[in-house]
Amino acid sequence: MTGTVQLRGEGGSVFTYDLPLPKDIEKRLMKGYLTQVSDVAAPLDEAKRPAKNAAKAAWVGWAVRVHGLTPDDADAMTLADLKELPDAPEAVEEPGEDSDGAAADDADGSHEPDADQAGSEPGDGDGGE
Repeated sequence: MTGTVQLRGEGGSVFTYDLPLPKDIEKRLMKGYLTQVSDVAAPLDEAKRPAKNAAKAAWVGWAVRVHGLTPDDADAMTLADLKELPDAPEAVEEPGEDSDGAAADDADGSHEPDADQAGSEPGDGDGGE
């Protein structure tokens, strides 16, 4: 493969590299430490699951790109754990919302304080002195 690709580094700077990429740069790209910012050439298919016998670095990069993990968190996972991740991340419900997107009420539907909390003041009681 020939051509160039632009990659954003960890500090935010963009660098242009000739293809094929040097091995150390390719490994950092696969792990997600670098991000491709140009579409001149596509060294990685963003959502394609790595081959079962692919190196751990390929699985780490896939987990970073597809599942939004940090490179360090993905690298800390075992290869078996990375391979068990689903093809796409599962939709996560926002806190305080029902499955239909409506705001959730208290479990019993009331907004009243609990009976044992109503009317109690700090320092009430015999104090034990």
